[in-house]
Amino acid sequence: MLGAGQGIGSQVAHALTSVGARVAGVDVDGDLAADTATEVRGPAVVGEVTRRSDMERIFAEAIAGLDGIAAVTGQTRVVEGGFGTKFPFPMANA
Repeated sequence: MLGAGQGIGSQVAHALTSVGARVAGVDVDGDLAADTATEVRGPAVVGEVTRRSDMERIFAEAIAGLDGIAAVTGQTRVVEGGFGTKFPFPMANA
């Protein structure tokens, strides 16, 4: 679950777990990722979803921790031009 560290992302991780899903808690904040991952009994993965290299590592770690991935869901906040990233398109078209 991308953005699992708090708010809606954390609640979705808990909801998915409550119906039998195995969930990796992914967040840019390592402590928050670890807290949620512990609560849902899944692996914690730390990374910035706006960086391709982080996403490649996030998927590799999540796959290893879950023995595969069947679905990806996320609740993250991406600010246009934020986090040091300039997007080549308006975020409304993302």
